[in-house]
Amino acid sequence: MGAIRERLARWVTQTNQGDRAAAGTIWAAQVTGWFPHGPEFTDSAAYATAGLPKSVGPATSTYAVNIDEVAVAAGLAAVHDIWKETRRFPGAAVTVTREIRGSELWRCQPDGSRALDPVPLVWQRLRPNKRLKLTARVGY
Repeated sequence: MGAIRERLARWVTQTNQGDRAAAGTIWAAQVTGWFPHGPEFTDSAAYATAGLPKSVGPATSTYAVNIDEVAVAAGLAAVHDIWKETRRFPGAAVTVTREIRGSELWRCQPDGSRALDPVPLVWQRLRPNKRLKLTARVGY
């Protein structure tokens, strides 16, 4: 559990320092992170909340994380956390912040480290009159 907490803390430091390449190593090989889509999650929403036009220039984000729970079993860990994102805008005194509740799955990697590695459900094609069967990807 300590390794996951340490890795998340390192991600916060790397991201807040602008080191996106190092921060990106939190993901398991061939996994890409994603963030929900919707108007409230866009850059435009942050500018609107700040009362600023996007023409002021790109905002800078910093993060903090509070880990609520790390549950570990059979090589997987479920992490429940609360993120705080703060955005600052060039030449403006205003900042905006939001709270993001997160849940992530971490999987033990071949080198013994842990990395964010979602366990997706696999689609299977249905034959007529058959029920859909979803199975978790196995093999970590």
